Amino acid sequence: MNIVQPLRSKTAVQRISRAMRDRSPRDYVLLRMGMCLGRRISDLLALRVSDVLAGAGKRVQIAKRLRLVERKTGKRIELPLKEALRADIARYIREKGLEPDDPLFLSRKRGDSGERRPISRWTAWHSLRKAAEKVGIEDPIGTHSMRKTFGYHLYKEGVDITRIQALLNHSSPEVTLRYIGITRDELDGYVETLDI
Repeated sequence: MNIVQPLRSKTAVQRISRAMRDRSPRDYVLLRMGMCLGRRISDLLALRVSDVLAGAGKRVQIAKRLRLVERKTGKRIELPLKEALRADIARYIREKGLEPDDPLFLSRKRGDSGERRPISRWTAWHSLRKAAEKVGIEDPIGTHSMRKTFGYHLYKEGVDITRIQALLNHSSPEVTLRYIGITRDELDGYVETLDI
């Protein structure tokens, strides 16, 4: 089994974002939420449209904060939704005509009893892989890459590793460094600078 990697360059993030936007507004919003919030795919796929809405009414207004319960840990999480991300979410909801009770990442397929359901993890992975192939990203990429990209870029921007550890809900800074690929980058750097 390959361990997936974060998207290490901002250029790679931009390229795959464009490819996902061209592929599907739904998949683009999923990618952006994954990279901007650092949540697990299981948490994102469990979201309903009502989870991101602020108030009721005809006009689609997106909440400034996302509140959810992590499926893996049962912990309550509250995160800010950046203005650009809120605009992307609102545009997607309007374009697709989604209702508050719909899964945010709605599948075209219905459940056995006709209920609307979210896309599968496989569908999310497949879409991400196709976009990565289209733009020539060769590192192993998967749905966990979105979460790893979040942590990696926070670290590269100077955010203290213990803060990233808390955001990702990891047990230690070492786990977080290994998870976001910093340990690999550092070890590769040592080998590359050796001049013997």
